[in-house]
Order: sequence, then C-alpha cells, then structure tokens
Amino acid sequence: MASTVAGRAQERQRRLVACSVESHSWLLVLPLWTPQTMPVAFEEPECAEPAQFEVLRKGAMTLYGGGTGRRADQGRIRHANGMEVETVFIDEMVWAGDKPSALFAREFELARGDWQTRIAVAGEMTSDRDGFDVRVGLIASSGAARCTDRTWTFRFPRRSA
Repeated sequence: MASTVAGRAQERQRRLVACSVESHSWLLVLPLWTPQTMPVAFEEPECAEPAQFEVLRKGAMTLYGGGTGRRADQGRIRHANGMEVETVFIDEMVWAGDKPSALFAREFELARGDWQTRIAVAGEMTSDRDGFDVRVGLIASSGAARCTDRTWTFRFPRRSA
C-alpha cells in the first residue's frame, strides 16, 4: 500500500515538473516554473540636455587624389563653459610604384581665453615584401611653446597567414 501511495505521489509530482532525470539510485526533479504575470510600465528614458555650443568654424569633408585621400575637418566649436575645440583628420593611401604607403595626420586643439594647447600627430606606414615600416611623430604645444616633439620609427615583419 505504501509503495502504491508513493507511486501515485511520484506520478503526480512528475506531472508538475518540467524535467526529471532518474537513475537506478536517485531521482532529480526540477520544478515547473510558472511566471507571475505582472504588468511592467517603463517611464520615459532620462538623459542629459544636449550641451550648448557655438559653431565658430563649420567643418567639411574633402576627398582628393581620386578617392585615395580624405580630409575630415570637424570645424571649431565653443562650449558654454568657454572651451573651444578644433579637430582635423587626414588619411591618405599612396601607391608609388610597387611600394604602397598609408599616411595619416590628426590635429587637436583645446583653448579657453588666453590658454591654448595643441597636439599634432602624423604617421606613415610603408611596406615591402618582408615587412612594414612605421614612422609616427608627435608635437604637443602649450600656447606658442613647444612642449614635446617626438618621433618613433619601427619595423615589424610580415607573418604568413
């Protein structure tokens, strides 16, 4: 009688579970999850107001060299706190004979009142059959004074794919 009651209880339990795994010495019973349906209402998303700024010089995109070069002038803006920001990006691909090269330049300027700082980075990567040659230069200045002027040159070999 006890085994029949246990068998019925076990059968009832199996109907209420999503999954059960039985072995000769154990029984793993996982309960059936019934989600509670609760309405969820989200409020409007929060975000900061767009920062106020004044356009001092409008930016422009220029393509040159038959599409091998691009000058992205982001323009110059003045934020409400007086900080002025100017950025210019230049990218160019050159194919001279059988030696391709990639050139880039980045210029960043931050200024407020009489204070001004400028960072100019320029680089070139060329390649030959054996590897890649890279040269990168950095000039940082504060006002008219040059703070640093560094150049890095290195080579790394090609790896077979």
